Amino acid sequence: MKALVIGGNPAGMSAASRMKRKAPDTEVIVLEKSHEVSYGACGLPYYVAGLNDDLDRIRIRKAPEFEKNGISVGLGQEVIAVDTEKKIVTAKNEQGEESTYNYDKLLIASEPHQKYLRFRESDRIIFSA
Repeated sequence: MKALVIGGNPAGMSAASRMKRKAPDTEVIVLEKSHEVSYGACGLPYYVAGLNDDLDRIRIRKAPEFEKNGISVGLGQEVIAVDTEKKIVTAKNEQGEESTYNYDKLLIASEPHQKYLRFRESDRIIFSA
């Protein structure tokens, strides 16, 4: 069986890890738009505010650690199409090159769209789901 996870956030990586532990023969692929996986979102405000300049302090695990456990991680892969009838996902990398991935099981663990809010006296941008 081949499982495809869209989104390398903590929820996506946790699900991918659990699939691999419960069914070791399953091919597990994770596609992530950014170049980071499995970061602790609760530490992100400290990083953005400059109170913590070490990104490793909010990372739970790096992509190579997941790959050592048999999970294929595609960083810089933006999913642009999902065909649920044919069970095919199309993604493009930062150079605009497209790749297709077939799957038996699909898990979408991508982030929600954010709203950008501006305050009158500030240029700070606040994100809200």
